[in-house]
Amino acid sequence: MELTAAKKATLFSLPRARVAALCGTFMAKYLAPGKIEKTLTKLSKFGVEATQDEAKTAWEDILAVSGRARGENCLPRSISIFLLLFLRRKSCTWKSGVCHAPFAAHAWIEVGGKPVGETLDITRFLVIATTEETNDWNKNEE
Repeated sequence: MELTAAKKATLFSLPRARVAALCGTFMAKYLAPGKIEKTLTKLSKFGVEATQDEAKTAWEDILAVSGRARGENCLPRSISIFLLLFLRRKSCTWKSGVCHAPFAAHAWIEVGGKPVGETLDITRFLVIATTEETNDWNKNEE
């Protein structure tokens, strides 16, 4: 059976996805929110911005290799996708936010100002942590 170029690319990218998923799960479980934000902000300076298609592929690859990234586990999922794009020398924006009515917290990635793979209405959330340069909290920490 002959493998297409797309299938070969996916086949060889899954080990990186496993590494990203493992690291993302570790970071979500053991690092403080400020440390996560600071680490991802430093990593976001490398690579060219991913396209929506590249980010969607990374999303699908992480969901394919990690059970912890599925469902309600938005923090490890978003960190893992961010890290996988970093390993592919691409960048995106990682965000975390809250809304108050009803209370909810959520983490997601964006490319070109648009959320990737989200079914929630992201506009409801007040962003409290981000890798974007415009974040006032990043500037106050330095």
